[in-house]
Amino acid sequence: MPAFAFSLQRVLDYRRLEEGWAQEAHRAAREARQGVEDEIAAIAERRRAADESGAETLAARLDLETYLGALGGEEAAVRERLVLREREEAQAAETWRERRVAAEALQKLREKALEEWRQEEARREQAELDEWTVTRR
Repeated sequence: MPAFAFSLQRVLDYRRLEEGWAQEAHRAAREARQGVEDEIAAIAERRRAADESGAETLAARLDLETYLGALGGEEAAVRERLVLREREEAQAAETWRERRVAAEALQKLREKALEEWRQEEARREQAELDEWTVTRR
């Protein structure tokens, strides 16, 4: 009995590779977004620590206000980066979904071709058995 050979196997293999690459890109984008969120949390922690430190003198209070203003500017810049990272993550997720759908479609074609091959092999074997039975008599 000859082995099953799917004519689009190389295409299927490549689609699976593309899906893996897209999944890895999505993971990297998610990690980048989480890193930016960690930066925002660190800024919030620095702000909280500065607020709790308390300023005893007017000069210290002015310095604290300047520092808090700088933290606000830094946080705004990081939040802009967060929006970009969220967009990148959403795009990577969409690309991964598209690659997965493409690979699954080819996998279904392969499974259908395999089932048809099995049926054809069963018919061929049955025909050989029938022929053998007829020639034996």
